[in-house]
Amino acid sequence: MKRARESAMEASKVVGKFQKGQPVLVNEAEFSEMCEQMREYDATRESIIKATRDILKCSKQAIFSLHRADLTKARSLLKTAEEGAKDLLPIVQKDESLRYGSFANACEEYVEARTFEHFLSHGTLMSLKELEFVDRSEYLGGLADLTGEIARYAVIRATKRDVVAVEHCKVSRLACLAFQLV
Repeated sequence: MKRARESAMEASKVVGKFQKGQPVLVNEAEFSEMCEQMREYDATRESIIKATRDILKCSKQAIFSLHRADLTKARSLLKTAEEGAKDLLPIVQKDESLRYGSFANACEEYVEARTFEHFLSHGTLMSLKELEFVDRSEYLGGLADLTGEIARYAVIRATKRDVVAVEHCKVSRLACLAFQLV
């Protein structure tokens, strides 16, 4: 902070030496326009961060609901998360730099939750094409996280002596781990 103040003071001394009619170092109109663009970018980024918290929260709660075998609640939460992500999609498509960070993290969590729901309902993993708005890295990140949910589910099934479900989880988890090696 002290260094920034000293730099600002030095800059003001230099600027003070320029007289009217002499060349200016910075085009003030252009600089003001850039500042306004950065303010708009920051406001958009902040709104994305706030909205993605809801997507992330719904996705996490869907996973918890799935572990409690509450499929109806999980699907409702996943629908809310999906709608939220789709609402943000035009904004992050307009400026790709806004996709990375909180939006990508929320998409990964959504992939994990949605793929876990699909695994429990159909016994298979979802493909990237089935998840309309996520990109390859978000898909692979969600799939990597899915291994933990499958392991947790296998433990729950094992306590109920469900050998078939545990074996299925084992095979599916190995398939997910194979993706991580590629």
